[in-house]
Amino acid sequence: MKNFLFTGFLLLLIFQTGMSFSDEDNRAEDRTALLSYLKIIEQALNEGTIEDIVPLLREDVVVTFINAEVSRGIPAVLEYHGKVIGSSNALLSSYATKAQISKPARFFGDIAIVDGTTVDTYNFATGDVVEMDTVWSVTLLKEDNVWKIAQLNFSANPFSNPILAKIESKIIIFTVASLIIGLIIGLIIGLIIGRFKKKNA
Repeated sequence: MKNFLFTGFLLLLIFQTGMSFSDEDNRAEDRTALLSYLKIIEQALNEGTIEDIVPLLREDVVVTFINAEVSRGIPAVLEYHGKVIGSSNALLSSYATKAQISKPARFFGDIAIVDGTTVDTYNFATGDVVEMDTVWSVTLLKEDNVWKIAQLNFSANPFSNPILAKIESKIIIFTVASLIIGLIIGLIIGLIIGRFKKKNA
């Protein structure tokens, strides 16, 4: 009886292991495709060729950017990119990113979910340079045997944010400078009033 139970357990274990490997093999082509998407997106962002990303997106794609702004649809995504970096009065002069996947993609039929991290370098039009760690997650749908990005989310730690720290430091500098200038102006006005009073005395 014990031998029978042991044999049954062993067969079940072999069967489950075989199914697991089979599932992985069945998704090998999908995983290769998704990895190629990551490389295309990274290269497009680094080289400023945002149009290379468009074929990877669904028409109704939803992207939540690092500043919590949401773009719905490809035209809105392109508009955001132009506002941030792709125009003469853009916030950034250049942008660089290095992306990696945190864990292998999870598949639910024709739906794939992937998450990862990036190290982003923001070169602001003001001359400031900020490096920040970002996390991201993406949901893809497979349609006509082609994966398309349906939703993409970026996020950063709001409690340890280099961009906010840079802004806060500038606010402090501006505040201190304003106080100093205010004191100087006050002293000058005080001297002028004092001399005026002496003349009239």
